Amino acid sequence: MQGTAVPNPAVQQYLGYNGFFDGLMQWPNPLLPSDCLVPTELWQRANGTGLTYTLVNQSETGLAKRFQNQQLGEWEWRGDSIYWNGSLVAMDIWIRYISSVTYYPGTTPVSSFPTTTLPFRDSVTALAYLMAEEFSGTRSMPGATVDLAKKADDAINEIANRYVRRSQSVVYEREAFGDEGGGGGWL
Repeated sequence: MQGTAVPNPAVQQYLGYNGFFDGLMQWPNPLLPSDCLVPTELWQRANGTGLTYTLVNQSETGLAKRFQNQQLGEWEWRGDSIYWNGSLVAMDIWIRYISSVTYYPGTTPVSSFPTTTLPFRDSVTALAYLMAEEFSGTRSMPGATVDLAKKADDAINEIANRYVRRSQSVVYEREAFGDEGGGGGWL
């Protein structure tokens, strides 16, 4: 919806760490929880109804351009935000997600760098092993940091695997053999 109930198939809404875009304006609230790494499921219900939530399907191929109606349609995780086509009525959403340590924005002044928390989601272990390897590399015998390098690689692979597993959670179905239509077949 663009602003208040103006259907437009070119408009999408999103909920991100910086707030909510309603199709016309950016709002500071609501926003994604700071510990959200990636969403896994999303439910919807009309605001203020007290009805049960209904599941919103995740898009397999990106959001289709469509006019808004009484439902959100499908959702898509893109650029650290949840996108959907929008609804003509205000909707409550309920999100299930994979969480991590709280995310802190990197908008700190240079003078605060010695006490700044780095805003890399769930990478504390990988960063610690990389720093230990760097620090020990010039202070120890050659080859002494191999174990630290392997532990850093394992931690980095765990972060990458989480994103790969997340992208594989959408159920993709291929067209069954022989369902290409047109009545054709083998000769």
